[in-house]
Amino acid sequence: MRQSVLTFSLAIFGSGFAAARGSINYSITDLGALGGINSTGSFATAINNSGMIVGYYTTSGTPHPFVYSNGTMRDLVSPTILGKASAINDLGDIAGTSSDALIYTGTSLTSLGDLGGVLHHESDAYGVNHARQVVGRTTVNVSSTTVIRHAFVDTNATMTDLFPNSGSYNSQANAINDSGQIVGYMDTPIPGQSVGFTQRAFLYSNGSVIDLSFGSALSEASAINGSGQVVGYSMTGSGRRAFLYDDGATTNLGTLYSDNSAATGINSNSDVVGNLFTTTNGINTDVGAFIYTGGTMLDLNTLLPVENGWTLKEADGINDSGQVVGYGINPQGQTHAFLMTVVPEPGAIAMGAVAAVPMIVRRRRRLEIAGY
Repeated sequence: MRQSVLTFSLAIFGSGFAAARGSINYSITDLGALGGINSTGSFATAINNSGMIVGYYTTSGTPHPFVYSNGTMRDLVSPTILGKASAINDLGDIAGTSSDALIYTGTSLTSLGDLGGVLHHESDAYGVNHARQVVGRTTVNVSSTTVIRHAFVDTNATMTDLFPNSGSYNSQANAINDSGQIVGYMDTPIPGQSVGFTQRAFLYSNGSVIDLSFGSALSEASAINGSGQVVGYSMTGSGRRAFLYDDGATTNLGTLYSDNSAATGINSNSDVVGNLFTTTNGINTDVGAFIYTGGTMLDLNTLLPVENGWTLKEADGINDSGQVVGYGINPQGQTHAFLMTVVPEPGAIAMGAVAAVPMIVRRRRRLEIAGY
């Protein structure tokens, strides 16, 4: 019972911070990296509401999936496998990729297979919800010379092609919420032309596809929260820009000091995180991490203590308590995964405590009635 109440209290405080803060300050934790002397870095990709983090570390440039909890980073499974962990739900189920898409439930690792490529047989998983539905991309049969990857959703170990009639055009599913809504991108032919295509962000909901490209020739949806709010990026005349889609309305989140921005994560409070990057000769280079909250984009580097020594490169996940994960360059010059945690103003702590007490009491009473 104690653990349940403490977890519930943390969620209340997290909401209190979002409502009460006039400015945000964070502490930062270096998640470290496995691989010993051959380690070449670590990258956090997602965090759940219990603070469990997943991602991958590299040894001599080769990726290995990790899970971080209770202050410790460990390999996703033992013996160590190659690949990346991409998503985690609040039950602790993890989606990722080794030779194929996989789901790890804490006790077992299951390969999801693929839909049968001719030249290659492979799949990648990028999202998982509480029903253990997994989304990603898989190779499919097109011809003996063409490799195509289609977005998929896997339910109860049955993989389904989201766009079976899209022919030789690629697609990818990046995230799924508990309502089964899926986001990603799909290539579509350019109207009136026999060659070429546009990459369009999509929202797949109740069997229907909503085009989120907003007329752009290049867009992608990266994440979705439980309310159906979607984030990603869309090409504009000034470069790529992070966007927030909410029930038919789209907000261009802008950028700061970089050419481009892309949103990668969103929580239930509509706080958005992502990265700032420049593009030179077609190569993207991460230059900063941002959070968009209360209608304002903020550079996460400026929200850390001045003496912290970090240079944050990308933020990839945020939970409902406002904890942010991603990667950056630490004070020792190493490329490491990080965890940022909100440090509230003293007034916000008092406000959160006052608001939380009656709710905690009600929660404790319900647990007692249930026999916990």
